[in-house]
Amino acid sequence: FTGMLRFLLRSMATLPKEKVQVPATATVEAIRQLSPTVKTLDLKIQRGLLPFSFKAGQWLDTFIPEMETVGGFSIANSPESFAASGLLEVAVKHSPHPAALWVHDQCKVGSKVGLNVGGDVFLELARGAAPASFVFIAGGIGISPLRSMIQHVQANSPQSDVKILYSAKTEEELIYEDELSSNLQENWVLSTFVTSKGPRITGDVIAQTLKAMTTQPDVFVCGPPEFSDFVLDQAQKLGFPESKVHYEKWW
Repeated sequence: FTGMLRFLLRSMATLPKEKVQVPATATVEAIRQLSPTVKTLDLKIQRGLLPFSFKAGQWLDTFIPEMETVGGFSIANSPESFAASGLLEVAVKHSPHPAALWVHDQCKVGSKVGLNVGGDVFLELARGAAPASFVFIAGGIGISPLRSMIQHVQANSPQSDVKILYSAKTEEELIYEDELSSNLQENWVLSTFVTSKGPRITGDVIAQTLKAMTTQPDVFVCGPPEFSDFVLDQAQKLGFPESKVHYEKWW
């Protein structure tokens, strides 16, 4: 297919504020509790040094007033969604990280943050791109950048062969399951796994998924390091080309 395939997994980084130029500011337009542990923010760009843009799969370095630690949150919607709504979406899981705590405990509608887009690995397809094959494998909050990519494929190459493997500890933590299910295209399949009840993304599941693809797919993985390691190990055991598995481990 045409276009570049790049992918990034990003959790949260700590960067010295004084060394980073903040090219855009945004206001929190809405806050939603998607699960007991995940909140989403809708961010509206207020000003920027350049017209604001990003690629599917990139992240936001998020600069919070009076906080030295910088939050790194994956963008959960696609460039096409942003163009239509004017809003960026980030999904933030509760954790001890100062930026995540701010999102869950202090952030309010109207709060302002600085933003800097990061990530040199992403998915980019031209409008009307020829059908291709993609497998997206997500563990927990790792669905966020994959959702951006899935929306991007839907907007630009909906005839592609797409399989989505999505696992979380509880049903409540499958935060985008309903949306993904309702937007499946003709050649798309979504399989979900609730690990607290037993089902998991096993080596057999990965093997069956890869073998069911019409052509050799590009595989995108997002989740905790051990999750990504497991998927890569299984792909290697199957003789699947390492160059076709796209991931980076969380920091």
